[in-house]
Amino acid sequence: MLDRMWWYVRLGIATVCQRLFHLDQGGAIRDLAFEAGWSRRHKNFLRTIGMVSNLDQWDARTVAKAAMFYHAAKEKAQAQRLFAVAMEKAHDDFIVLACYGKYLKESGRAREAVAQLQQAVQERPDDVTTVCWLGDTYFDLGDLGKAQECYEKCLKLQADWGAAYVGLANVAMHQEDWKEAARLWREAIKRMPQEAYLWRGLGQALFELGDLKGAISAYDMCIRSGDPQENSWAFGGLAECYLARGDFRRAAKSCKQALRWKPGHQPLLDLMQEIEQAATAHC
Repeated sequence: MLDRMWWYVRLGIATVCQRLFHLDQGGAIRDLAFEAGWSRRHKNFLRTIGMVSNLDQWDARTVAKAAMFYHAAKEKAQAQRLFAVAMEKAHDDFIVLACYGKYLKESGRAREAVAQLQQAVQERPDDVTTVCWLGDTYFDLGDLGKAQECYEKCLKLQADWGAAYVGLANVAMHQEDWKEAARLWREAIKRMPQEAYLWRGLGQALFELGDLKGAISAYDMCIRSGDPQENSWAFGGLAECYLARGDFRRAAKSCKQALRWKPGHQPLLDLMQEIEQAATAHC
């Protein structure tokens, strides 16, 4: 009974949205609807709209945005089909190219993504988001020079663009320039202090620099940021720090906490064995 009632509610919402879309010549209401759906990661959002509206008949940009939503919802077949529709409608449109390029990158098709994102940047060279996506794609391909150029261009376009500092920090980490990496992680944290993975990156850089106190503080901040996906990395980092300090009790405790978040993870099991061996040798 409740399922049927919910179905009717969804149908009613979809009908209202469809009528608004037809009346909304500028696309503002439609875009707001997509933004609302995107922010909630609601898998049923586009399904609901699809009950009364054929996505294939919408304009290319809307179809591309819909495809990105399905991609985020891990509905691969529908995302791929809609991107094919969008590219057929407008293969040289900036939004379509940018969305398709990001989709290809996140689908492990970085070489194909570069071509799409390059074309998107040519269409709109001042769009900082797309330039940053292109930098991320070059980084995935191991072309650090081109990645760095893109990130530096982002900062020329918008000096406070946090994602560009993240990209440059990753380049520095890959080059084992730990001092520069730590500086760049701090710049990123100034702009996005709520992002747990930034604190984890700073912790890694400070650990490599031998600043164990600073690394422990950064890993603690990572854990306090409340992103469960980062907990195994942060507790693992703490374990390494405490092991380096010779605090085997805390090292073992942190490693066990990391294993709670990622049971059976071989690098963590190896670290636990290393901690136990070090503790035994110390005794």
